[in-house]
Amino acid sequence: MLISVLICTRNRASSLEITLREFYRQQFSPGYDHELIVVDNASTDATAAVIAACAAKHSGVRTVVEARLGLSHARNAALAVARGDILVFTDDDVRPSPDWLDEIHREFACDPLLGLLGGRVLLAHERLQPVSYQPSTERREFVFPASGSFVIGASMAFRREVLIRRSTFRLEAIERRLEILEGYLIAYLNLDKLIKIIREEDEPK
Repeated sequence: MLISVLICTRNRASSLEITLREFYRQQFSPGYDHELIVVDNASTDATAAVIAACAAKHSGVRTVVEARLGLSHARNAALAVARGDILVFTDDDVRPSPDWLDEIHREFACDPLLGLLGGRVLLAHERLQPVSYQPSTERREFVFPASGSFVIGASMAFRREVLIRRSTFRLEAIERRLEILEGYLIAYLNLDKLIKIIREEDEPK
């Protein structure tokens, strides 16, 4: 199984550097391969240098430059080159837990009907605004056509055939308009596997 991890970024070189460093501190158990795709959405800061430095240290890092501004365009650009059986979105201001990707792999490998997986997203420190995070400790499962609106962009994973249904993607509201194939399961993963938001800005994205 190949897992593609997709990060879209624009002018957040400092937080991206932390995210990439923490991503490669994971344990990456045997049983799956992974690739990391970072989309530079026309950044004007040191983002390109941060990505290049990461790629020089780690194999499997792929860079895409998307000149059209906007998360939708950036995600489309990432999906256009992603090769994974599982497509995982996260953000440029998070800190994955050491076994984050291992747990994503385990869940999809154990359940062939799992189509979409979310997980806990916690604030890294109390100074951050309590927005765009998911602190729930309850494991929940939904079956299509139930929504699963608890999944947020900092930690969401799709089976490839669930997300990619046509050659042109409209992802302006990916968290709200999830096209799940009938019969697939939507799950929220707890088990203390999480992402921590590390953003420092006063205004959330």
